[in-house]
Amino acid sequence: MPTVVLVPLVIIWLGLEFQVKFFLTWLVSVFPVIINTRIGVANVPAARR
Repeated sequence: MPTVVLVPLVIIWLGLEFQVKFFLTWLVSVFPVIINTRIGVANVPAARR
């Protein structure tokens, strides 16, 4: 399930307090960075490792 789908659900469940905004920002930004970093590292040619 894409993390963007979870944003409205988390807002409905938890409201819009600062902690919820921080969690949503973290949720939407951290996982794409981790996934893209793993893909980028995996695509480095063996000669460059």
